[in-house]
Amino acid sequence: MKKISIVFSVFLFAACAVKLSEPTQADATRVSGQFPNFTVENLQSGKRIYTENCASCHKLAKPSAFSEADWRKIVPNMVAKVNKKNPNKINTADEDVLLKYLLTMGPLSK
Repeated sequence: MKKISIVFSVFLFAACAVKLSEPTQADATRVSGQFPNFTVENLQSGKRIYTENCASCHKLAKPSAFSEADWRKIVPNMVAKVNKKNPNKINTADEDVLLKYLLTMGPLSK
């Protein structure tokens, strides 16, 4: 019975999960003026940081759910909370990549 409950929970979580677009070279090119030398690999890393760290505590928001100003406030606050529980889990460089991923795939994608 416990295994069935776990399997059901996994399916329920997957059904409610936000579908995040896969970053492309076009995305990296589009924001190259604002984020010079920011590559598609950096965007993919930002997506990984977002899904691995943020989803462990709460449901992920689509990057377009918040404005640039909102993300610039949210990310440092959430990183501080993560690092309070697990010191230095998200370093400054990873925080920067995460923020640039969210901005590129969200408010700056318009």
